[in-house]
Amino acid sequence: MQPDGTPCTCGSRFFDEGGFGLNFCLSCGKGRVSGFQKPEQFISQVPLVGHQAYTRVKRFKKYLCRAMRQQSSSTVPRATWDYLLQKRPFTDTNHIQKCLKQARHLKRKCYDSLPFLTAALCPDISVPRLTLAEKKWAIDLFYRIDRSIRLGPFVSYLFCLEYILVHMKRADMLPFINKIKCPKRRTAYTRRLDGIFDRKQSRGILESLSVSHPMHARKALQR
Repeated sequence: MQPDGTPCTCGSRFFDEGGFGLNFCLSCGKGRVSGFQKPEQFISQVPLVGHQAYTRVKRFKKYLCRAMRQQSSSTVPRATWDYLLQKRPFTDTNHIQKCLKQARHLKRKCYDSLPFLTAALCPDISVPRLTLAEKKWAIDLFYRIDRSIRLGPFVSYLFCLEYILVHMKRADMLPFINKIKCPKRRTAYTRRLDGIFDRKQSRGILESLSVSHPMHARKALQR
């Protein structure tokens, strides 16, 4: 949001702060002049945080914003739009995803934009959203994951988003986002994240994830 609360010409009040004197509307992509951010004062003898943590959070925010449809139509290439418009009508998100998988000629299929594409191409479907408070909560939960995993490979960002949504009792958004399919990876990731969060909730998380992937979730519960 702009510091003075002024909305964009398209009516949206959500802006991405560039930090260099320009803010960009998350709906139409237009830029607007803004003030420069004040640089934080450097204090000596303070250990610097590695760039990896920043990259992780930045990448997760991208997937989170895509799930919230905080993006402009220009984030999807024109070739992808033209292909999907030719294949209309669509019944649901799965129909759009299957259609994109068949398009081997497309360089960018934008699976992370499935909620945005569903809202645009399936006007009869109501795609749920997260509130700003829920967005902050999701980022805080990811910070907890980021601080806990320092060694070895990281958990899939798609699965982190799915796990966090279930943890927040927002499983209603799962049918509209892209998810990893490999049963072994899903079981391994679930166990790693269960070890970070309250273990008493692990069974409930697995049962919730079984809504979209019932077979391998049932096997994990039996182990």
